[in-house]
Amino acid sequence: MSEEILAFNGIDGASGEYLLPPMPAGQFSALVSGEALNESDEKHLKELKWWFERTTQGHYGVKEGVDVKNLVEAGWG
Repeated sequence: MSEEILAFNGIDGASGEYLLPPMPAGQFSALVSGEALNESDEKHLKELKWWFERTTQGHYGVKEGVDVKNLVEAGWG
């Protein structure tokens, strides 16, 4: 009996295709644990880590719409 082929979450917004091709769960497990990475996967993993850091780290700038060069508006001391 062969493993069931699954399509995992993620759609490429530019092409409409899946980010990952459909694959067996065991192959997906090896991929996400870093056991089966190739050069393309390394690049994708680096981008995913960058997005994670970008969305989870604090923002210390002024809010949108505030002129950073206007001290009264920006509130810089």
